Amino acid sequence: MLNINKYNSFVFDLDNTLIVQDVPENNAIKTVNTLLKMNKDVWVISNNNFYTPDEIFYKLQQLGFHIKENRIMTSLVHV
Repeated sequence: MLNINKYNSFVFDLDNTLIVQDVPENNAIKTVNTLLKMNKDVWVISNNNFYTPDEIFYKLQQLGFHIKENRIMTSLVHV
Protein backbone atom coordinates (compact mmCIF):
# COMPACT_ATOMS: atom_id res chain seq x y z
CA MET A 1 0.00 0.00 0.00
CA LEU A 2 1.22 3.50 -0.85
CA ASN A 3 2.28 5.58 2.14
CA ILE A 4 1.16 9.06 1.07
CA ASN A 5 2.64 10.63 4.20
CA LYS A 6 6.12 10.41 2.70
CA TYR A 7 5.10 12.53 -0.33
CA ASN A 8 4.54 16.29 -0.27
CA SER A 9 3.23 16.85 -3.79
CA PHE A 10 0.83 15.10 -6.13
CA VAL A 11 0.27 15.78 -9.83
CA PHE A 12 -2.89 14.75 -11.65
CA ASP A 13 -3.75 14.90 -15.32
CA LEU A 14 -7.08 16.61 -15.86
CA ASP A 15 -8.71 15.00 -18.87
CA ASN A 16 -9.66 11.33 -18.56
CA THR A 17 -8.01 11.10 -15.15
CA LEU A 18 -9.78 13.52 -12.81
CA ILE A 19 -12.71 14.19 -15.12
CA VAL A 20 -14.15 12.44 -18.16
CA GLN A 21 -16.48 14.45 -20.39
CA ASP A 22 -17.03 17.03 -17.64
CA VAL A 23 -17.89 14.35 -15.05
CA PRO A 24 -15.54 13.64 -12.12
CA GLU A 25 -14.06 10.15 -12.01
CA ASN A 26 -15.04 7.94 -9.08
CA ASN A 27 -13.51 9.28 -5.86
CA ALA A 28 -11.50 11.97 -7.70
CA ILE A 29 -13.02 14.86 -5.74
CA LYS A 30 -12.68 13.02 -2.44
CA THR A 31 -9.08 12.04 -3.17
CA VAL A 32 -7.95 15.52 -4.21
CA ASN A 33 -9.75 17.30 -1.38
CA THR A 34 -8.45 14.80 1.20
CA LEU A 35 -4.88 15.42 0.02
CA LEU A 36 -5.45 19.16 0.30
CA LYS A 37 -6.81 18.77 3.84
CA MET A 38 -3.59 16.91 4.63
CA ASN A 39 -1.68 20.01 3.45
CA LYS A 40 -0.32 18.23 0.40
CA ASP A 41 0.60 20.24 -2.66
CA VAL A 42 -1.78 19.19 -5.45
CA TRP A 43 -1.19 20.15 -9.08
CA VAL A 44 -3.42 19.63 -12.11
CA ILE A 45 -1.92 19.51 -15.58
CA SER A 46 -3.59 19.44 -18.97
CA ASN A 47 -2.37 19.33 -22.54
CA ASN A 48 -5.78 20.64 -23.64
CA ASN A 49 -5.07 24.03 -25.17
CA PHE A 50 -8.72 25.06 -25.57
CA TYR A 51 -9.09 26.32 -22.00
CA THR A 52 -7.09 28.74 -19.91
CA PRO A 53 -6.07 27.83 -16.36
CA ASP A 54 -8.72 30.31 -15.14
CA GLU A 55 -11.44 28.47 -17.05
CA ILE A 56 -10.25 25.11 -15.73
CA PHE A 57 -10.10 26.50 -12.19
CA TYR A 58 -13.71 27.70 -12.42
CA LYS A 59 -14.82 24.35 -13.84
CA LEU A 60 -13.05 22.39 -11.09
CA GLN A 61 -14.54 24.63 -8.39
CA GLN A 62 -18.02 24.09 -9.81
CA LEU A 63 -17.48 20.32 -9.69
CA GLY A 64 -16.32 20.42 -6.06
CA PHE A 65 -12.52 20.30 -6.35
CA HIS A 66 -10.77 22.74 -4.01
CA ILE A 67 -7.58 23.09 -6.06
CA LYS A 68 -5.78 26.43 -5.92
CA GLU A 69 -5.83 28.45 -9.12
CA ASN A 70 -2.04 28.74 -9.24
CA ARG A 71 -1.71 24.94 -9.20
CA ILE A 72 -3.20 24.45 -12.67
CA MET A 73 -0.83 24.14 -15.61
CA THR A 74 -1.87 23.92 -19.25
CA SER A 75 -0.03 23.70 -22.54
CA LEU A 76 -1.79 26.91 -23.59
CA VAL A 77 0.10 28.94 -20.98
CA HIS A 78 3.11 26.93 -19.81
CA VAL A 79 4.83 25.93 -23.04
